[in-house]
Amino acid sequence: MPTEKARSPGKGDRAGDNDSPGIDRPTSRTFEGFRMVPDALWLDSRLKANDIRLWCALSFTARGRDHTEATDGALARQIQLSERSIRDSLYRLEECRFIDRKREGEGRVIHLHPRGDGATVSGLELKVIG
Repeated sequence: MPTEKARSPGKGDRAGDNDSPGIDRPTSRTFEGFRMVPDALWLDSRLKANDIRLWCALSFTARGRDHTEATDGALARQIQLSERSIRDSLYRLEECRFIDRKREGEGRVIHLHPRGDGATVSGLELKVIG
């Protein structure tokens, strides 16, 4: 079965006039491991690079939900940081209102607040096109 190759716009082509992949046109390539980082989070000058990495790990372990039960140890292993670094990053994310942590029974639940306003956004699903 022949596959169509993406082509660069040629002379006289206008954006959107060709069949090449773009924002609104999915490609046949699958990008695994993509994480959404809210603008409010990566633009917050109070946060460090590892805080953003931790946000990605939290989003991954949430699996489309607005919360995760991941432990400090599991998060540390996932992004290869010390548990102390994880606790420091969790503290900063909480201070900036991107997460909140609550004890539930024997464990802890971390609720994600992508807007940084302390409010949970329901349905953090990423729509897959293709």
